Amino acid sequence: MKYSDIFGQNKHPQDEMTDSKAEPKDYSVQKEGKDIDIQNSNEEQSLLKIVKLYSNQIIDIANKYFPTLVPTIEKRWISLRKNLFHDMVFGNSFIYPIQGALEVVTTRVYWKYIAVFGVSYVITFFVIGGLYYLTLLPIVLSWSMLFLGPIGFVLAHLQWVLQTNALTSIISSKLVLPFINDRIYDMALVMNGGEDFLNKGKLIRKVKSKTKKDLKIDSTTSKEKESQWIVRKTWSILKFFRNTIITISLTLLSMVPLIGPPIVNQIMAPSRSFSYMTRYFYLKGFNHKEAKDFQYENYGHFVCFGMASGILEFLPFISIITMASNTIGAAKWSLALNERENKLKKNE
Repeated sequence: MKYSDIFGQNKHPQDEMTDSKAEPKDYSVQKEGKDIDIQNSNEEQSLLKIVKLYSNQIIDIANKYFPTLVPTIEKRWISLRKNLFHDMVFGNSFIYPIQGALEVVTTRVYWKYIAVFGVSYVITFFVIGGLYYLTLLPIVLSWSMLFLGPIGFVLAHLQWVLQTNALTSIISSKLVLPFINDRIYDMALVMNGGEDFLNKGKLIRKVKSKTKKDLKIDSTTSKEKESQWIVRKTWSILKFFRNTIITISLTLLSMVPLIGPPIVNQIMAPSRSFSYMTRYFYLKGFNHKEAKDFQYENYGHFVCFGMASGILEFLPFISIITMASNTIGAAKWSLALNERENKLKKNE
């Protein structure tokens, strides 16, 4: 009788004995693998515990020195999730810059302010354009002609005009426009039947400023003042670095031939609309935090208004008119917001 008949396979019993002796080695390898997995999982759990510990410490520090920071972030995040998509799709704030452009063209009372702003704008444009032409344009021109050939010469000069206009608009809106912006805004309110809202807003602002002066009592100790000063300075430094990084990033992006300036123009839509609505926040008596909360509650509307006003500002020299007309559009939008608020109060 063969061994295969007995054992069902072509193996000698001695072979099976040797196989059975070799099996414990396989079990030991499996055990070592399981030990490694357990060790890795323990390391992951300890790492997660460390991360959680440090995150809790950061939150505790933020709650101690910035007690409103975490609740504010949560509130604004909820507002974005709730309203952003709906407001961008179904909102109509984009129409107000267009209405402002139509009104500024057909109403002569605004023209003297536009003339004053236009002179300062032209001077600023040629100063910035000259500096750009002497410093940055040679670099942009060399790269454009290297990769695009003769057409790069045209694109580089078109880039120069668009970027000069963008920088001029930013500088003019910060340095020149604020002196006449409030007058244009207030005049637009009166022209559109919002004189009561204007007078009420000025009165509210006076009462609030007087109340703050009367109730201002300094009860903090010298140690608390010192810690608050350190926190404020640290926060200011962080904001400075953040703004510097954003400015450098947008500047580099705007240097991309042809598509860079319009992309940056639309990225800045929320901040642009916020700056146009500063007079509204002033008349409502909002502080900076309340104004930012209001923006996040209506972020989609601010994006739409900023995108429409940015498109009107984009063309060189036309922005002399449209930067003033956008202020008129902001006044019209303010009246619409005030009317909506009054309706909600009546329904309550």
